[in-house]
Amino acid sequence: MMSKKRYWLLALAVIAMALIAIGSRRVRIIVVDEFTVADSSVRKWLEEIVEKEKANPYRNNKVVMDIYTTRNSIIAGSYNSRDLPGKIVGLLEVEGGELIIVDNELEGAAAAFEKTGKKVVRINLERIGASFLLEDALRGQKFNSNSYYYKFIDGEWVVSTWEETSGEQLREEYEQWLLEHPDTLELKPAMAPSFVECYDSLTGKNIHPFIKEWKGWSSQLQEYSADSLVNEAIRRIYAEYLDTNKDDSCALFVLPGSIEVRDYSGAYDEYKYEDVYLVDDREWEYMMKASQRYAYTPNIDTDKAVVYITREIQDLLSQYLEVNCRRDGSNSTDWSKWSEINDGRVAELRHYIPVVEGHWEGWHFCTMPWIFAIYLHDDGYIADMRTSWCTGEVVFFPYEMNEEKRILASWEE
Repeated sequence: MMSKKRYWLLALAVIAMALIAIGSRRVRIIVVDEFTVADSSVRKWLEEIVEKEKANPYRNNKVVMDIYTTRNSIIAGSYNSRDLPGKIVGLLEVEGGELIIVDNELEGAAAAFEKTGKKVVRINLERIGASFLLEDALRGQKFNSNSYYYKFIDGEWVVSTWEETSGEQLREEYEQWLLEHPDTLELKPAMAPSFVECYDSLTGKNIHPFIKEWKGWSSQLQEYSADSLVNEAIRRIYAEYLDTNKDDSCALFVLPGSIEVRDYSGAYDEYKYEDVYLVDDREWEYMMKASQRYAYTPNIDTDKAVVYITREIQDLLSQYLEVNCRRDGSNSTDWSKWSEINDGRVAELRHYIPVVEGHWEGWHFCTMPWIFAIYLHDDGYIADMRTSWCTGEVVFFPYEMNEEKRILASWEE
């Protein structure tokens, strides 16, 4: 039988957990439009995915999903939270499932959702900070988050993929941004790797002659690395970030064929580099303030021969390993289009250079860190770089060696 002392301790613990649970929630009341599905094909598709989602342990056994749209596609996603998105245009119900329409950008004949003229009031409990509910922790272990894609093509709706829906919209936005922000800088080495034109593909017979020619071209390209200030910056970056604890048995040290270098007049604090996405007006404005921008072939003193990687060389080596080589533009999520990795070739190539599979796809052949760009200021420089197969940093290095470097941004894939 439980003692009174232990009973009260247990009761206090239960009360404390209840207070934490209540205290970590707030009430949010929303009033949005009620929608209906105007297209029979879309309704059938939604009914099918709601039925599939019923296998997930939704709270109160009610399927709740997010609906995002582009001008011609619908993206439906599992919804494993009590928190509602910040922006909601409406709600609709299909087969007892609640669908939260986060946006409704469908255009023309693809417009599949219509307002009913009614409003929907929803009271929602939302997290404030971290949640300590045991229920949430247990559900999170069992919940399988799924995404579904539907696209309007040639007058009809068809099941699609991320690449052809959300991915298509991102590409269109990126292309439009590039049109509005033209950049004439070409990041290519001072001397093109013309020797690759002799190789349609790499095989077990020509890989060794290829590497020999690669070394010869790289030796000539290295002569263009004459900027002592940039070379000193590169030396310091590798001195601090090269993983000396890792056994590197590769015969060659691989550098990018070119990196971007910018010169800025003034101290770093006058410009304030911001951690923003690559396609961002703030990054563009920071770039345009540079007094000079140019492509530079990096160099470093090492006891190994240096070779330089370019897109042409990257493609040949990737095809040699027979994986992720989808030059036909095929769907990257269709595994039947992918080749098998030739483990023997991977092992052989690793005698010469680093060979690491990318987090998403493809290969990394550079010796890490892989420097993308260096931005020179009066009091130091910024290095934008990949530090491993799945991580990267943007770091400010002061010229004063007694001052600590500052990590401005970091990322992980």
